[in-house]
Amino acid sequence: MLHIKEQNGHMRLGTEEAHVEYVQRTLADGLDVMAYGHVIWTSAVRAGYTQLVSVLLKARYPIHRAFQSTTHPSHAYTAIHLACQCANIPMVSLLLDHGANVYQCDSQDRFPIMYAMLGQTSKIASLDTAISEVSMLALVKLLVARGFDVNRASPLRHQTALHIACENDRETIVRFLLKQGANVNAVDMYGGNALYYMCQLVMPSVAILAHLVNHHIDLNCRDITKVNPFQLLVYNVKKCKRNLPFILYLMQQGPTPDWAYPRPYFVDVYLTNYPAMRTLLLLAVAKRREGSSWIKLLPTDLLYFLRSFLCIPNNYSFEDGTAFEMINL
Repeated sequence: MLHIKEQNGHMRLGTEEAHVEYVQRTLADGLDVMAYGHVIWTSAVRAGYTQLVSVLLKARYPIHRAFQSTTHPSHAYTAIHLACQCANIPMVSLLLDHGANVYQCDSQDRFPIMYAMLGQTSKIASLDTAISEVSMLALVKLLVARGFDVNRASPLRHQTALHIACENDRETIVRFLLKQGANVNAVDMYGGNALYYMCQLVMPSVAILAHLVNHHIDLNCRDITKVNPFQLLVYNVKKCKRNLPFILYLMQQGPTPDWAYPRPYFVDVYLTNYPAMRTLLLLAVAKRREGSSWIKLLPTDLLYFLRSFLCIPNNYSFEDGTAFEMINL
C-alpha cells in the first residue's frame, strides 16, 4: 500500500523531483494507481507539478476521473477544472495534450473555461495568492485556441463563457470573448442574458456595460418571471445608491419609462414599498443634477402617489426641485 503524508486531505508537497522519484518507485513496487493515486493526482495538479502528473498519466491514471471537493462534498470536478481554476497554463496544456476535454462539465454544469475566470471564488481550491486577470485571460485564450467555442452553452443551465465573465467582473475577458464573436444576447435557462449577471453584482462595471451595449445587447430582455435587469438594480435601495453611475448609464442607452417601470410591477411594488420610492427619487435627484428633465418622464400617477405617500404639499414641485427639499434623502 502507498503511504503518503497528508494534511487537510492533500499530499504534503516537497520538491517535485522527490515526489516523482517516490511515485516511480512505488509504481515499480506495484502501486494500484486507481486506488491510491487520487491524493497524489489532485495535489500535483493543484501545485502545478507537470512531471509528476506525466508519470501518473503514463501509468494510465484516468484523466477524466471526477473528484469530490473536501469542503463541498456535493461538488465534483476533474483535473482540467482544477488546473484552470489555478490558472496554470503549462498544466492545462499538458492535460489537453493527453486528451482532456475543453467541454468537460463539473457537477455544477460549468466548463473548464469558466473556472479560468473564478480566481479565489471557486469551491474546489483555496489559493494562497490571488490570480491576476492577465493570467486568466491568457488561459481563456489558450482554451479558445484549443477548440473551445465561445458560444457553447452548458447543457443544463445554458450558461456561456460570457455569462460567467460578466458575473465575475472580468472586463478584459469580456472584451476578448466579444472580439471572438460571443453572442451578447444568449440567455440561460432562466431567460437572463449577460446584463442580468452584471445587475446581480454588488458593484457592476460601467466599462463592461459599455462593451455589451456597443455589441447591441438587448436591454429589453425579460427573464421567465418577466423581470428585466433594471428592476434587479433599483428594487434594492442600498444597491441603487452604490450603483447610480451604472444605473444612469443604463438609462441613457434608450430604455423608455414603460421599460423601466412596467405597470403591473409598478402598482404591486413601487407604490407600496417606501425604500423603492426613495430609490426612484434618488435617481430623479441624480438626473436633475445633470441638468436633465428625467423627472418629467415619470408617469403622473407615480408622482401623485409619491406626493400623497410622502405628504408633500402641492405648492412644492418635482419639476423645479422644490419637492426634494421636503425629503431627507
